[in-house]
Amino acid sequence: MLITTMRQLKSLHLELTQRCNHKCFYCYNSKDEDSVSYDELSTRVQFATEHSEEIVFTGGEPFINYPVLKKAISIAKSYNCKKISINTNGSLLNEDLISELYQIDKNMMFLVSLPTIVSKNYIEITKTNDLEKVLNNLENLLYKFGSNKVVVNYVINDINKHDINPTADWLHSKGVRNFKYSFVSCTDNFSFPLIKSSEIIKIFKEIYDIKKKYPWLIFASSHAFPVCATPNFMIDSGVTLCSLGQGGASINNNGKLTPCPQLNSDTFQFKLDHGNLKFVFDNQFENIVTKSPCSACLLVEYCNGGCKAENFNSAKLEFRPPHYSIGISENEMKVKMLLLGIFPQKKLISSVSFVKINQTEYGIEFLGKLLDVELIKVNNSVVSWFNRADQDSEELKDFIYSVVDLFKNQCIKSSYNELQG
Repeated sequence: MLITTMRQLKSLHLELTQRCNHKCFYCYNSKDEDSVSYDELSTRVQFATEHSEEIVFTGGEPFINYPVLKKAISIAKSYNCKKISINTNGSLLNEDLISELYQIDKNMMFLVSLPTIVSKNYIEITKTNDLEKVLNNLENLLYKFGSNKVVVNYVINDINKHDINPTADWLHSKGVRNFKYSFVSCTDNFSFPLIKSSEIIKIFKEIYDIKKKYPWLIFASSHAFPVCATPNFMIDSGVTLCSLGQGGASINNNGKLTPCPQLNSDTFQFKLDHGNLKFVFDNQFENIVTKSPCSACLLVEYCNGGCKAENFNSAKLEFRPPHYSIGISENEMKVKMLLLGIFPQKKLISSVSFVKINQTEYGIEFLGKLLDVELIKVNNSVVSWFNRADQDSEELKDFIYSVVDLFKNQCIKSSYNELQG
């Protein structure tokens, strides 16, 4: 079973309202239900505080009813909540409100949704003309709370897929350090064209290039891709794990506990008095994993199969999301395992061999010239030292891992060549 035993969650999202002043096509809730009442707040916030390290107040747009949000923050602080975050589109903030929030809790985190800095695309996505206001509020948040307290969320879709570079340039110029991105995914409550898998690979490359340009800009995917669908040159940046049953959950506007907002059917919604989270997760969600086509894959223990909600929802459709393609060659699987660093030390040593190029120069072969990478050249003295070295020595371990790093670079180069082709 891939879902681990529940302990305290890292974060619990508490939905304060389903109302929102933006109408983004990928998340807008047409029910437009009212905010949580004051009477309901205390029970939900107390539950969230007891079971998680962080409460993320979300919506809809939580600032659409600021008195409720302010009360929720006050209750969370009264229960000694370790960390409070607010998920917002940033349009309803202003300088006075930001100052007030700073007085309440200067360690508060803000997760600001910014779909693009290109005006016409912002209007098309949100159906508002709020971009200038949002950018100004984002600057004020950065000035007041600091760059380590502000995270920008960017949902990549067919409208803004070409705006990542200019948006990253603007964020860098304003001192933003944390940039989270995800791709519009397949759910069972709305339908629209998904980005093609070939485009997703190109977008990954663009993000990788931006990371090299701004190494201090921390990119993190909030979309859990399976390792088989993750390009080799992105694996070094880490493979995001689905938080289902691992580190996150949500309490929706109706007061129901759900492992993920995208699992919005009654099957995955529970009353808060069902008992502890361990019972809920361990007993209800195993079917999401056991029915997954990822079950027999050797890499699944590392990535847990990617986004389980997307996998579950798409199983009811006649097609699967194009970027969620299961099927990987043995050679590529070995390369990905190598890049993920899950080969034991002895296998690394036994996988190194030398091919003579001329009288004084050898080439290092690693796992049988996978992906047809060029030989990494070394001289005769390196081969002699390697043959004499104690397999348990730190020097030999350092040498092996330096070979792994070189091999990773070759894999990255190979991946780039595939993209260019």
